Amino acid sequence: FEKNAAKLLACFVPAHKKDPKLRGHVNVRFEIGSNGRVKTAEDHESNLPDARVVQCVVKAVKTLQFPKPESGNVTIVYPFIFHSYDPLLILPDSASPAPASK
Repeated sequence: FEKNAAKLLACFVPAHKKDPKLRGHVNVRFEIGSNGRVKTAEDHESNLPDARVVQCVVKAVKTLQFPKPESGNVTIVYPFIFHSYDPLLILPDSASPAPASK
């Protein structure tokens, strides 16, 4: 999980260093294919006011690998919440997104 968190933090940290008040969430709607790879990812009503960070997070999500879904493709909307930079912050491995309702 740390590898994935590092990809996401790499989007936020440089912008946060320039603007320490930068905070918000990046909602990413993405589809996990039957092979566990992300097929599509897009911004979904994010409120983080830096469009470059939002697009970087969306791009990073496209590179993620998940366990193969049991019942084909799965669509998820997941909020990545950015409020401050703490290099020691590591989210638990059990933090997994819930499927979006269709």
